[in-house]
Amino acid sequence: MHSPRRAFTIILSAFTLLALAFNVVTPLGEAPDEVSHFSYVRHIAATWRLPQPRGAVFGEVFQPPLYYFLAAPLTAWQAPGPLPVEANADWALSDPRRGFNVLIQLPAARWPWQGEALAWHIARLLSAVLGLVAVVATAGIARRTFPEQPWVAVAAAAFVAFLPQFAFLSGACNNDALATALGSLVLWQLARLLTGEGERWQGWALLGLLGGLGIWTKTSGWVFAGTVASGGLLAARQWPSQAWRRALGPAVVAWTVTATPWLLWNWGQSGDPLGWGLMRQVTDARPAPLSAGEAWAVARGAYASFWAGFGGAAHLHFPPVVQGLTALLVALAAVGLARLWHRRHRLPAATRRLVPLWGLHLGLVILALVEWTRTVLGTGQGRLLFPALPAIAVLFSGGWLALWRNPARDRPAALALSGGMLALSLAAIPFVLRPLVAPPLPPPVRADIPAVEWRVGDALVLERYAFPWTVDSHLPPGSSAELYVAWGARAALPDLRLRLQLIDRKNRPLWIKEGTLSAGRDTSDQWPAETTNLPAWHRVTIPPGTPPGWYRLMLSVHPAGDPAPLPITDPAGTFLGEQVMIGQVTVTEATR
Repeated sequence: MHSPRRAFTIILSAFTLLALAFNVVTPLGEAPDEVSHFSYVRHIAATWRLPQPRGAVFGEVFQPPLYYFLAAPLTAWQAPGPLPVEANADWALSDPRRGFNVLIQLPAARWPWQGEALAWHIARLLSAVLGLVAVVATAGIARRTFPEQPWVAVAAAAFVAFLPQFAFLSGACNNDALATALGSLVLWQLARLLTGEGERWQGWALLGLLGGLGIWTKTSGWVFAGTVASGGLLAARQWPSQAWRRALGPAVVAWTVTATPWLLWNWGQSGDPLGWGLMRQVTDARPAPLSAGEAWAVARGAYASFWAGFGGAAHLHFPPVVQGLTALLVALAAVGLARLWHRRHRLPAATRRLVPLWGLHLGLVILALVEWTRTVLGTGQGRLLFPALPAIAVLFSGGWLALWRNPARDRPAALALSGGMLALSLAAIPFVLRPLVAPPLPPPVRADIPAVEWRVGDALVLERYAFPWTVDSHLPPGSSAELYVAWGARAALPDLRLRLQLIDRKNRPLWIKEGTLSAGRDTSDQWPAETTNLPAWHRVTIPPGTPPGWYRLMLSVHPAGDPAPLPITDPAGTFLGEQVMIGQVTVTEATR
Protein backbone atom coordinates (compact mmCIF):
# COMPACT_ATOMS: atom_id res chain seq x y z
CA MET A 1 0.00 0.00 0.00
CA HIS A 2 2.01 2.93 -1.31
CA SER A 3 -0.68 5.59 -0.99
CA PRO A 4 -3.22 6.62 1.65
CA ARG A 5 -5.98 6.38 -0.96
CA ARG A 6 -5.25 2.72 -1.68
CA ALA A 7 -4.99 1.91 2.01
CA PHE A 8 -8.33 3.64 2.61
CA THR A 9 -9.99 1.58 -0.14
CA ILE A 10 -8.73 -1.61 1.45
CA ILE A 11 -10.02 -0.48 4.86
CA LEU A 12 -13.52 0.15 3.47
CA SER A 13 -13.56 -3.24 1.74
CA ALA A 14 -12.33 -5.07 4.82
CA PHE A 15 -14.86 -3.29 7.04
CA THR A 16 -17.72 -4.25 4.72
CA LEU A 17 -16.73 -7.92 4.86
CA LEU A 18 -16.29 -7.73 8.63
CA ALA A 19 -19.73 -6.17 9.18
CA LEU A 20 -21.32 -8.80 6.93
CA ALA A 21 -19.53 -11.54 8.88
CA PHE A 22 -20.93 -10.26 12.17
CA ASN A 23 -24.38 -10.00 10.55
CA VAL A 24 -24.29 -13.66 9.57
CA VAL A 25 -22.53 -15.13 12.60
CA THR A 26 -24.14 -13.22 15.49
CA PRO A 27 -27.32 -15.00 16.65
CA LEU A 28 -30.45 -12.91 16.27
CA GLY A 29 -31.05 -10.67 19.25
CA GLU A 30 -27.60 -11.24 20.75
CA ALA A 31 -26.61 -7.58 20.50
CA PRO A 32 -27.57 -5.01 23.16
CA ASP A 33 -31.35 -4.37 23.09
CA GLU A 34 -31.57 -5.77 19.56
CA VAL A 35 -34.93 -7.47 20.08
CA SER A 36 -36.54 -4.16 21.03
CA HIS A 37 -34.82 -2.29 18.20
CA PHE A 38 -35.96 -4.83 15.60
CA SER A 39 -39.48 -4.93 17.06
CA TYR A 40 -39.59 -1.13 16.76
CA VAL A 41 -38.58 -1.44 13.09
CA ARG A 42 -41.26 -4.05 12.42
CA HIS A 43 -43.93 -2.01 14.19
CA ILE A 44 -43.15 0.97 11.98
CA ALA A 45 -43.14 -1.25 8.88
CA ALA A 46 -46.58 -2.63 9.76
CA THR A 47 -48.33 0.53 10.98
CA TRP A 48 -46.16 3.57 10.12
CA ARG A 49 -47.02 4.84 13.58
CA LEU A 50 -44.91 5.22 16.71
CA PRO A 51 -45.26 2.30 19.13
CA GLN A 52 -46.79 2.31 22.58
CA PRO A 53 -44.83 1.12 25.64
CA ARG A 54 -45.83 -2.52 25.54
CA GLY A 55 -44.67 -5.77 24.02
CA ALA A 56 -41.20 -6.52 22.69
CA VAL A 57 -40.56 -2.88 21.77
CA PHE A 58 -41.12 -1.74 25.36
CA GLY A 59 -37.51 -1.04 26.36
CA GLU A 60 -36.73 1.22 23.38
CA VAL A 61 -40.09 2.89 22.83
CA PHE A 62 -38.72 6.21 24.11
CA GLN A 63 -36.10 6.35 21.34
CA PRO A 64 -36.49 8.96 18.57
CA PRO A 65 -37.80 7.27 15.41
CA LEU A 66 -35.48 8.27 12.54
CA TYR A 67 -33.45 5.06 12.47
CA TYR A 68 -36.58 2.92 12.57
CA PHE A 69 -38.25 4.83 9.74
CA LEU A 70 -35.11 4.31 7.64
CA ALA A 71 -34.97 0.59 8.39
CA ALA A 72 -38.70 -0.13 8.09
CA PRO A 73 -38.90 0.08 4.25
CA LEU A 74 -36.19 -2.58 4.02
CA THR A 75 -38.47 -5.07 5.76
CA ALA A 76 -41.96 -3.78 4.89
CA TRP A 77 -42.30 -6.27 2.01
CA GLN A 78 -42.22 -9.13 4.52
CA ALA A 79 -45.49 -9.89 6.33
CA PRO A 80 -45.09 -9.59 10.11
CA GLY A 81 -44.86 -12.77 12.14
CA PRO A 82 -43.70 -14.04 15.52
CA LEU A 83 -40.13 -13.33 16.55
CA PRO A 84 -37.79 -16.26 15.82
CA VAL A 85 -36.24 -16.01 19.30
CA GLU A 86 -37.38 -16.30 22.88
CA ALA A 87 -35.88 -15.51 26.27
CA ASN A 88 -33.48 -18.11 27.64
CA ALA A 89 -34.91 -18.86 31.06
CA ASP A 90 -31.66 -20.54 32.09
CA TRP A 91 -29.32 -17.66 31.28
CA ALA A 92 -27.62 -16.04 34.27
CA LEU A 93 -25.04 -13.30 33.93
CA SER A 94 -23.42 -14.33 37.21
CA ASP A 95 -23.04 -17.99 36.22
CA PRO A 96 -21.11 -18.63 32.96
CA ARG A 97 -21.74 -22.38 33.25
CA ARG A 98 -25.29 -21.69 32.13
CA GLY A 99 -24.17 -20.34 28.80
CA PHE A 100 -23.88 -16.91 27.31
CA ASN A 101 -26.97 -16.73 25.10
CA VAL A 102 -29.61 -14.36 26.47
CA LEU A 103 -32.01 -15.83 23.88
CA ILE A 104 -32.99 -19.18 22.44
CA GLN A 105 -32.77 -19.35 18.64
CA LEU A 106 -35.99 -20.99 17.49
CA PRO A 107 -36.07 -23.17 14.35
CA ALA A 108 -37.38 -20.17 12.37
CA ALA A 109 -34.10 -18.34 13.04
CA ARG A 110 -31.93 -20.90 11.29
CA TRP A 111 -30.59 -21.04 7.76
CA PRO A 112 -32.07 -20.77 5.18
CA TRP A 113 -33.54 -17.56 6.52
CA GLN A 114 -37.20 -16.91 5.93
CA GLY A 115 -39.90 -14.67 7.34
CA GLU A 116 -38.87 -12.60 10.32
CA ALA A 117 -35.36 -14.04 10.37
CA LEU A 118 -34.75 -12.86 6.81
CA ALA A 119 -36.24 -9.44 7.60
CA TRP A 120 -33.97 -9.21 10.65
CA HIS A 121 -30.78 -9.91 8.71
CA ILE A 122 -31.84 -7.43 6.02
CA ALA A 123 -32.48 -4.76 8.65
CA ARG A 124 -28.96 -5.39 9.94
CA LEU A 125 -27.56 -4.42 6.53
CA LEU A 126 -28.52 -0.79 7.17
CA SER A 127 -26.06 -0.71 10.06
CA ALA A 128 -23.24 -1.78 7.73
CA VAL A 129 -24.07 1.05 5.32
CA LEU A 130 -24.20 3.56 8.18
CA GLY A 131 -20.90 2.17 9.46
CA LEU A 132 -19.31 2.93 6.09
CA VAL A 133 -20.59 6.50 6.38
CA ALA A 134 -18.96 6.83 9.79
CA VAL A 135 -15.63 5.45 8.54
CA VAL A 136 -15.56 7.79 5.53
CA ALA A 137 -16.56 10.80 7.61
CA THR A 138 -13.90 10.00 10.23
CA ALA A 139 -11.25 10.02 7.52
CA GLY A 140 -12.59 13.40 6.38
CA ILE A 141 -12.38 14.78 9.92
CA ALA A 142 -8.80 13.55 10.26
CA ARG A 143 -7.75 15.08 6.92
CA ARG A 144 -9.11 18.45 8.04
CA THR A 145 -7.52 18.15 11.48
CA PHE A 146 -4.09 17.03 10.25
CA PRO A 147 -3.88 18.46 6.70
CA GLU A 148 -0.14 17.79 6.40
CA GLN A 149 -0.32 14.16 7.59
CA PRO A 150 -2.57 12.11 5.28
CA TRP A 151 -1.70 8.87 7.05
CA VAL A 152 -3.50 10.09 10.18
CA ALA A 153 -6.73 9.80 8.18
CA VAL A 154 -5.87 6.20 7.30
CA ALA A 155 -5.17 5.32 10.92
CA ALA A 156 -8.34 7.06 12.17
CA ALA A 157 -10.52 5.33 9.57
CA ALA A 158 -8.99 1.96 10.50
CA PHE A 159 -9.50 2.64 14.22
CA VAL A 160 -13.25 3.10 13.67
CA ALA A 161 -13.67 0.39 11.03
CA PHE A 162 -11.80 -2.28 12.97
CA LEU A 163 -12.83 -1.39 16.51
CA PRO A 164 -14.38 -4.77 17.40
CA GLN A 165 -17.42 -3.29 19.14
CA PHE A 166 -18.15 -0.95 16.23
CA ALA A 167 -17.81 -3.76 13.68
CA PHE A 168 -20.05 -5.96 15.84
CA LEU A 169 -22.78 -3.30 16.07
CA SER A 170 -22.44 -2.67 12.33
CA GLY A 171 -23.73 -6.21 11.90
CA ALA A 172 -26.68 -5.71 14.27
CA CYS A 173 -30.00 -3.86 14.25
CA ASN A 174 -29.60 -0.79 16.48
CA ASN A 175 -29.89 2.99 16.38
CA ASP A 176 -26.28 3.44 17.56
CA ALA A 177 -25.26 2.96 13.93
CA LEU A 178 -27.23 5.99 12.76
CA ALA A 179 -26.24 8.06 15.79
CA THR A 180 -22.55 7.42 15.09
CA ALA A 181 -22.93 8.09 11.35
CA LEU A 182 -24.83 11.34 11.81
CA GLY A 183 -22.46 12.43 14.58
CA SER A 184 -19.45 11.83 12.36
CA LEU A 185 -21.09 13.87 9.57
CA VAL A 186 -21.73 16.72 12.02
CA LEU A 187 -18.08 16.77 13.11
CA TRP A 188 -16.86 16.49 9.52
CA GLN A 189 -19.02 19.37 8.37
CA LEU A 190 -17.96 21.44 11.38
CA ALA A 191 -14.32 20.73 10.56
CA ARG A 192 -14.87 21.85 6.96
CA LEU A 193 -16.53 25.06 8.09
CA LEU A 194 -13.76 25.91 10.54
CA THR A 195 -10.96 25.24 8.05
CA GLY A 196 -11.88 27.01 4.84
CA GLU A 197 -15.59 27.24 4.10
CA GLY A 198 -16.79 29.04 7.18
CA GLU A 199 -18.58 32.02 5.69
CA ARG A 200 -20.78 30.02 3.33
CA TRP A 201 -24.27 30.04 4.82
CA GLN A 202 -25.24 26.86 2.95
CA GLY A 203 -22.60 24.89 4.85
CA TRP A 204 -23.86 26.14 8.19
CA ALA A 205 -27.44 25.36 7.19
CA LEU A 206 -26.36 21.79 6.37
CA LEU A 207 -24.66 21.58 9.76
CA GLY A 208 -27.89 22.64 11.47
CA LEU A 209 -29.86 20.09 9.47
CA LEU A 210 -27.51 17.26 10.44
CA GLY A 211 -27.61 18.32 14.08
CA GLY A 212 -31.41 18.42 14.02
CA LEU A 213 -31.54 14.93 12.52
CA GLY A 214 -29.37 13.81 15.43
CA ILE A 215 -32.21 14.84 17.78
CA TRP A 216 -34.48 12.55 15.74
CA THR A 217 -32.03 9.66 16.17
CA LYS A 218 -31.02 9.37 19.82
CA THR A 219 -31.14 11.37 23.01
CA SER A 220 -27.37 11.76 22.88
CA GLY A 221 -27.87 13.89 19.75
CA TRP A 222 -28.12 16.87 22.07
CA VAL A 223 -24.40 16.62 22.73
CA PHE A 224 -23.61 17.81 19.22
CA ALA A 225 -25.49 21.05 19.84
CA GLY A 226 -22.91 21.88 22.51
CA THR A 227 -20.02 21.00 20.22
CA VAL A 228 -21.43 23.06 17.33
CA ALA A 229 -22.03 25.99 19.68
CA SER A 230 -18.40 25.75 20.80
CA GLY A 231 -17.33 25.67 17.17
CA GLY A 232 -19.43 28.77 16.57
CA LEU A 233 -17.67 30.58 19.39
CA LEU A 234 -14.37 29.55 17.86
CA ALA A 235 -15.51 30.96 14.52
CA ALA A 236 -16.52 34.23 16.19
CA ARG A 237 -12.91 34.79 17.20
CA GLN A 238 -11.57 34.54 13.66
CA TRP A 239 -14.25 36.27 11.56
CA PRO A 240 -15.78 39.71 11.61
CA SER A 241 -18.89 39.77 13.78
CA GLN A 242 -21.32 40.23 10.90
CA ALA A 243 -19.78 37.34 8.97
CA TRP A 244 -20.06 34.73 11.69
CA ARG A 245 -23.55 35.88 12.58
CA ARG A 246 -24.61 35.46 8.97
CA ALA A 247 -23.06 31.97 9.06
CA LEU A 248 -24.46 30.77 12.36
CA GLY A 249 -27.94 32.14 11.69
CA PRO A 250 -28.74 29.50 9.03
CA ALA A 251 -27.40 26.77 11.32
CA VAL A 252 -29.70 27.80 14.17
CA VAL A 253 -32.69 28.13 11.86
CA ALA A 254 -32.06 24.75 10.18
CA TRP A 255 -31.55 23.00 13.52
CA THR A 256 -34.74 24.57 14.96
CA VAL A 257 -36.90 23.73 11.97
CA THR A 258 -35.60 20.15 11.90
CA ALA A 259 -35.68 19.35 15.61
CA THR A 260 -38.79 21.23 16.78
CA PRO A 261 -41.44 18.75 15.52
CA TRP A 262 -39.90 15.94 17.57
CA LEU A 263 -39.48 18.17 20.62
CA LEU A 264 -43.16 19.19 20.42
CA TRP A 265 -44.19 15.56 20.03
CA ASN A 266 -42.24 14.66 23.15
CA TRP A 267 -43.82 17.52 25.03
CA GLY A 268 -47.28 16.31 24.11
CA GLN A 269 -46.57 12.66 24.95
CA SER A 270 -44.27 12.95 27.96
CA GLY A 271 -44.77 16.46 29.28
CA ASP A 272 -41.22 17.56 28.44
CA PRO A 273 -39.38 18.17 25.14
CA LEU A 274 -36.66 15.60 25.90
CA GLY A 275 -39.08 12.71 26.42
CA TRP A 276 -37.72 11.88 29.86
CA GLY A 277 -41.20 11.11 31.16
CA LEU A 278 -41.59 8.21 28.74
CA MET A 279 -37.97 7.18 29.23
CA ARG A 280 -38.52 6.81 32.98
CA GLN A 281 -41.51 4.55 32.34
CA VAL A 282 -39.55 1.98 30.36
CA THR A 283 -36.05 2.02 31.91
CA ASP A 284 -34.78 0.85 35.28
CA ALA A 285 -34.19 3.95 37.37
CA ARG A 286 -31.19 4.02 39.67
CA PRO A 287 -32.70 3.51 43.15
CA ALA A 288 -30.00 5.42 45.07
CA PRO A 289 -27.22 7.94 44.42
CA LEU A 290 -24.25 6.55 42.53
CA SER A 291 -21.56 5.36 44.94
CA ALA A 292 -17.84 5.49 44.24
CA GLY A 293 -17.69 1.71 43.89
CA GLU A 294 -20.59 1.69 41.44
CA ALA A 295 -19.03 4.52 39.44
CA TRP A 296 -15.77 2.59 39.16
CA ALA A 297 -17.63 -0.56 38.05
CA VAL A 298 -19.52 1.41 35.41
CA ALA A 299 -16.28 2.99 34.16
CA ARG A 300 -14.55 -0.39 33.96
CA GLY A 301 -17.49 -1.92 32.13
CA ALA A 302 -17.68 1.00 29.72
CA TYR A 303 -13.98 0.77 28.91
CA ALA A 304 -14.05 -3.01 28.39
CA SER A 305 -17.15 -2.92 26.20
CA PHE A 306 -15.88 0.06 24.21
CA TRP A 307 -13.44 -2.41 22.69
CA ALA A 308 -15.70 -5.47 22.77
CA GLY A 309 -18.97 -5.92 24.64
CA PHE A 310 -20.69 -8.68 22.71
CA GLY A 311 -23.96 -10.37 23.58
CA GLY A 312 -27.43 -9.23 24.52
CA ALA A 313 -26.18 -7.78 27.79
CA ALA A 314 -22.79 -6.67 26.38
CA HIS A 315 -21.36 -9.27 28.76
CA LEU A 316 -18.63 -10.87 26.63
CA HIS A 317 -15.32 -8.99 26.74
CA PHE A 318 -11.72 -9.50 25.83
CA PRO A 319 -9.67 -11.19 28.57
CA PRO A 320 -7.81 -8.90 31.00
CA VAL A 321 -4.49 -9.31 29.20
CA VAL A 322 -5.98 -7.88 25.99
CA GLN A 323 -7.68 -5.08 27.89
CA GLY A 324 -4.32 -4.28 29.47
CA LEU A 325 -2.74 -4.12 26.02
CA THR A 326 -5.40 -1.70 24.78
CA ALA A 327 -4.88 0.43 27.88
CA LEU A 328 -1.17 0.57 27.06
CA LEU A 329 -1.96 1.71 23.52
CA VAL A 330 -4.29 4.39 24.84
CA ALA A 331 -1.58 5.60 27.22
CA LEU A 332 0.99 5.73 24.42
CA ALA A 333 -1.40 7.66 22.20
CA ALA A 334 -2.05 10.10 25.06
CA VAL A 335 1.69 10.62 25.46
CA GLY A 336 2.00 11.27 21.75
CA LEU A 337 -0.90 13.72 21.82
CA ALA A 338 0.68 15.58 24.75
CA ARG A 339 3.98 15.73 22.86
CA LEU A 340 2.14 17.01 19.79
CA TRP A 341 0.43 19.75 21.76
CA HIS A 342 3.64 20.73 23.50
CA ARG A 343 4.99 21.88 20.14
CA ARG A 344 1.68 23.25 18.89
CA HIS A 345 3.32 26.45 17.67
CA ARG A 346 4.73 24.34 14.82
CA LEU A 347 1.37 22.82 13.92
CA PRO A 348 -0.96 24.00 11.14
CA ALA A 349 -3.70 26.38 12.23
CA ALA A 350 -6.35 23.72 11.52
CA THR A 351 -4.72 21.31 13.97
CA ARG A 352 -4.46 23.94 16.69
CA ARG A 353 -8.09 24.84 16.13
CA LEU A 354 -9.68 21.38 15.90
CA VAL A 355 -7.77 19.19 18.35
CA PRO A 356 -9.10 21.10 21.41
CA LEU A 357 -12.60 21.05 19.89
CA TRP A 358 -12.56 17.27 19.54
CA GLY A 359 -11.29 16.99 23.10
CA LEU A 360 -14.16 19.21 24.23
CA HIS A 361 -16.63 17.07 22.32
CA LEU A 362 -15.32 13.93 24.01
CA GLY A 363 -15.68 15.66 27.37
CA LEU A 364 -19.30 16.59 26.62
CA VAL A 365 -20.12 13.00 25.68
CA ILE A 366 -18.54 11.73 28.90
CA LEU A 367 -20.49 14.27 30.95
CA ALA A 368 -23.72 13.20 29.23
CA LEU A 369 -22.92 9.57 30.00
CA VAL A 370 -22.25 10.43 33.64
CA GLU A 371 -25.65 12.12 33.90
CA TRP A 372 -27.32 9.16 32.20
CA THR A 373 -25.55 6.80 34.61
CA ARG A 374 -26.82 8.81 37.57
CA THR A 375 -30.36 8.38 36.22
CA VAL A 376 -30.70 4.76 35.07
CA LEU A 377 -29.09 1.35 35.53
CA GLY A 378 -27.17 -0.64 32.91
CA THR A 379 -25.12 2.23 31.48
CA GLY A 380 -21.65 0.69 31.70
CA GLN A 381 -21.58 0.06 27.95
CA GLY A 382 -18.87 1.56 25.77
CA ARG A 383 -21.22 1.99 22.80
CA LEU A 384 -22.71 4.94 24.70
CA LEU A 385 -19.42 6.73 23.97
CA PHE A 386 -19.82 6.22 20.21
CA PRO A 387 -21.16 9.74 19.60
CA ALA A 388 -17.53 10.68 20.30
CA LEU A 389 -16.00 7.75 18.38
CA PRO A 390 -14.80 9.84 15.38
CA ALA A 391 -13.18 12.36 17.73
CA ILE A 392 -11.59 9.55 19.76
CA ALA A 393 -10.24 7.97 16.58
CA VAL A 394 -8.73 11.23 15.32
CA LEU A 395 -7.14 12.10 18.66
CA PHE A 396 -5.85 8.56 19.16
CA SER A 397 -4.39 8.34 15.65
CA GLY A 398 -2.84 11.80 15.79
CA GLY A 399 -1.21 10.94 19.11
CA TRP A 400 -0.06 7.53 17.86
CA LEU A 401 1.72 8.98 14.85
CA ALA A 402 3.18 11.80 16.96
CA LEU A 403 5.01 9.21 19.04
CA TRP A 404 7.43 8.62 16.17
CA ARG A 405 8.20 12.33 15.58
CA ASN A 406 9.53 11.71 12.06
CA PRO A 407 6.89 12.23 9.29
CA ALA A 408 8.67 9.55 7.26
CA ARG A 409 7.43 7.03 9.83
CA ASP A 410 3.78 8.03 9.48
CA ARG A 411 3.08 5.36 6.87
CA PRO A 412 4.47 2.34 8.78
CA ALA A 413 2.95 3.63 12.04
CA ALA A 414 -0.48 4.02 10.42
CA LEU A 415 -0.27 0.62 8.75
CA ALA A 416 0.83 -1.00 12.01
CA LEU A 417 -2.16 0.49 13.83
CA SER A 418 -4.52 -0.51 11.02
CA GLY A 419 -3.20 -4.07 10.92
CA GLY A 420 -3.33 -4.39 14.69
CA MET A 421 -6.93 -3.17 14.86
CA LEU A 422 -7.95 -5.53 12.06
CA ALA A 423 -6.29 -8.45 13.83
CA LEU A 424 -8.14 -7.48 17.03
CA SER A 425 -11.51 -7.54 15.25
CA LEU A 426 -10.78 -10.84 13.53
CA ALA A 427 -9.66 -12.37 16.82
CA ALA A 428 -12.87 -11.19 18.49
CA ILE A 429 -14.98 -13.56 16.38
CA PRO A 430 -13.45 -16.87 17.59
CA PHE A 431 -12.37 -15.68 21.04
CA VAL A 432 -15.16 -13.31 22.17
CA LEU A 433 -18.18 -14.02 19.97
CA ARG A 434 -17.75 -17.81 19.89
CA PRO A 435 -19.65 -18.55 23.15
CA LEU A 436 -22.76 -17.07 21.52
CA VAL A 437 -22.44 -19.47 18.59
CA ALA A 438 -21.11 -22.61 20.27
CA PRO A 439 -23.35 -23.77 23.14
CA PRO A 440 -21.69 -24.44 26.50
CA LEU A 441 -20.59 -27.93 27.34
CA PRO A 442 -23.20 -30.03 29.17
CA PRO A 443 -22.59 -31.06 32.76
CA PRO A 444 -20.85 -34.40 33.31
CA VAL A 445 -23.02 -37.48 32.94
CA ARG A 446 -23.88 -38.94 36.35
CA ALA A 447 -24.07 -42.72 36.10
CA ASP A 448 -24.49 -43.02 39.89
CA ILE A 449 -28.13 -41.91 39.79
CA PRO A 450 -30.76 -44.68 39.61
CA ALA A 451 -32.63 -44.80 36.31
CA VAL A 452 -36.37 -44.06 36.14
CA GLU A 453 -36.87 -44.31 32.33
CA TRP A 454 -40.09 -42.29 32.26
CA ARG A 455 -41.54 -41.93 28.76
CA VAL A 456 -42.72 -38.38 28.00
CA GLY A 457 -45.01 -38.29 25.01
CA ASP A 458 -43.99 -40.59 22.17
CA ALA A 459 -40.22 -40.25 21.88
CA LEU A 460 -38.74 -38.33 24.84
CA VAL A 461 -37.40 -40.27 27.82
CA LEU A 462 -36.52 -38.85 31.22
CA GLU A 463 -33.83 -41.40 31.97
CA ARG A 464 -32.75 -40.25 35.43
CA TYR A 465 -32.84 -37.23 37.69
CA ALA A 466 -31.44 -36.03 41.00
CA PHE A 467 -32.64 -33.24 43.27
CA PRO A 468 -31.46 -32.64 46.85
CA TRP A 469 -34.74 -31.43 48.39
CA THR A 470 -36.72 -34.17 50.11
CA VAL A 471 -39.44 -34.43 52.73
CA ASP A 472 -36.77 -33.72 55.35
CA SER A 473 -35.58 -30.45 53.75
CA HIS A 474 -36.30 -27.32 55.79
CA LEU A 475 -35.04 -24.17 54.06
CA PRO A 476 -35.61 -20.40 54.26
CA PRO A 477 -36.81 -18.25 51.34
CA GLY A 478 -34.06 -17.43 48.85
CA SER A 479 -32.55 -20.93 49.00
CA SER A 480 -31.74 -22.59 45.70
CA ALA A 481 -30.57 -25.97 44.39
CA GLU A 482 -29.78 -27.67 41.11
CA LEU A 483 -31.97 -30.26 39.47
CA TYR A 484 -29.98 -32.74 37.36
CA VAL A 485 -31.82 -34.42 34.49
CA ALA A 486 -30.60 -36.89 31.85
CA TRP A 487 -32.75 -37.09 28.73
CA GLY A 488 -32.98 -39.61 25.93
CA ALA A 489 -34.52 -39.43 22.46
CA ARG A 490 -35.96 -42.56 20.91
CA ALA A 491 -36.77 -40.74 17.65
CA ALA A 492 -36.55 -37.24 16.18
CA LEU A 493 -38.14 -34.78 18.60
CA PRO A 494 -40.05 -31.55 18.07
CA ASP A 495 -39.10 -28.39 19.96
CA LEU A 496 -40.15 -29.18 23.55
CA ARG A 497 -40.18 -27.09 26.72
CA LEU A 498 -39.62 -28.06 30.35
CA ARG A 499 -41.90 -26.53 32.98
CA LEU A 500 -40.89 -26.59 36.65
CA GLN A 501 -43.27 -25.41 39.37
CA LEU A 502 -43.14 -25.08 43.13
CA ILE A 503 -46.74 -25.55 44.28
CA ASP A 504 -48.34 -25.38 47.73
CA ARG A 505 -50.82 -27.78 49.36
CA LYS A 506 -53.68 -26.26 47.34
CA ASN A 507 -51.80 -26.78 44.05
CA ARG A 508 -51.20 -23.05 43.66
CA PRO A 509 -47.91 -22.26 41.89
CA LEU A 510 -45.42 -20.26 43.91
CA TRP A 511 -42.60 -20.33 41.35
CA ILE A 512 -42.64 -21.29 37.67
CA LYS A 513 -39.80 -21.67 35.20
CA GLU A 514 -40.13 -22.65 31.57
CA GLY A 515 -37.13 -23.30 29.36
CA THR A 516 -35.50 -25.77 27.05
CA LEU A 517 -34.88 -29.34 28.13
CA SER A 518 -31.13 -28.74 27.85
CA ALA A 519 -31.18 -25.72 30.21
CA GLY A 520 -30.54 -23.19 27.45
CA ARG A 521 -27.87 -24.99 25.41
CA ASP A 522 -30.09 -25.85 22.43
CA THR A 523 -33.60 -26.95 21.50
CA SER A 524 -34.71 -30.58 21.41
CA ASP A 525 -35.50 -30.53 17.67
CA GLN A 526 -31.72 -30.38 17.13
CA TRP A 527 -31.03 -33.57 19.09
CA PRO A 528 -30.05 -36.67 17.12
CA ALA A 529 -32.57 -39.50 17.15
CA GLU A 530 -31.86 -42.69 19.05
CA THR A 531 -29.55 -41.01 21.53
CA THR A 532 -29.18 -41.33 25.27
CA ASN A 533 -27.75 -39.61 28.34
CA LEU A 534 -28.22 -35.97 27.30
CA PRO A 535 -27.55 -34.23 30.63
CA ALA A 536 -28.80 -30.86 31.86
CA TRP A 537 -29.19 -29.07 35.15
CA HIS A 538 -31.73 -26.46 36.16
CA ARG A 539 -31.63 -23.94 38.97
CA VAL A 540 -34.62 -24.03 41.34
CA THR A 541 -35.09 -21.12 43.75
CA ILE A 542 -37.49 -20.44 46.60
CA PRO A 543 -38.57 -16.83 45.99
CA PRO A 544 -37.95 -14.26 48.74
CA GLY A 545 -41.06 -13.62 50.80
CA THR A 546 -42.38 -17.18 50.42
CA PRO A 547 -44.78 -18.00 53.29
CA PRO A 548 -43.71 -20.88 55.54
CA GLY A 549 -45.19 -24.23 54.55
CA TRP A 550 -44.77 -27.42 52.55
CA TYR A 551 -44.19 -27.20 48.80
CA ARG A 552 -43.68 -29.69 45.97
CA LEU A 553 -41.49 -29.35 42.89
CA MET A 554 -43.44 -30.53 39.85
CA LEU A 555 -42.06 -31.34 36.39
CA SER A 556 -43.89 -31.38 33.06
CA VAL A 557 -43.01 -31.12 29.37
CA HIS A 558 -45.00 -29.47 26.58
CA PRO A 559 -44.41 -28.58 22.92
CA ALA A 560 -43.13 -25.08 22.24
CA GLY A 561 -46.10 -22.82 21.57
CA ASP A 562 -48.57 -25.32 23.04
CA PRO A 563 -49.06 -25.19 26.84
CA ALA A 564 -50.76 -28.61 27.00
CA PRO A 565 -48.36 -30.99 28.80
CA LEU A 566 -47.40 -34.37 27.39
CA PRO A 567 -48.40 -37.58 29.22
CA ILE A 568 -45.73 -39.26 31.36
CA THR A 569 -45.62 -43.04 31.81
CA ASP A 570 -43.29 -45.41 33.65
CA PRO A 571 -41.37 -48.25 31.94
CA ALA A 572 -44.37 -50.57 32.43
CA GLY A 573 -46.64 -48.14 30.60
CA THR A 574 -48.46 -46.96 33.73
CA PHE A 575 -49.73 -43.40 33.39
CA LEU A 576 -48.04 -41.18 35.99
CA GLY A 577 -49.81 -37.97 35.04
CA GLU A 578 -49.10 -34.88 32.98
CA GLN A 579 -46.76 -33.63 35.71
CA VAL A 580 -44.76 -35.53 38.30
CA MET A 581 -43.36 -34.59 41.68
CA ILE A 582 -39.56 -34.70 41.77
CA GLY A 583 -38.84 -32.88 45.03
CA GLN A 584 -40.38 -31.34 48.12
CA VAL A 585 -39.37 -28.80 50.72
CA THR A 586 -40.66 -27.20 53.88
CA VAL A 587 -40.08 -23.46 53.76
CA THR A 588 -39.20 -21.97 57.13
CA GLU A 589 -39.30 -18.41 58.40
CA ALA A 590 -36.95 -16.04 56.62
CA THR A 591 -33.57 -15.70 58.29
CA ARG A 592 -32.61 -12.29 59.64
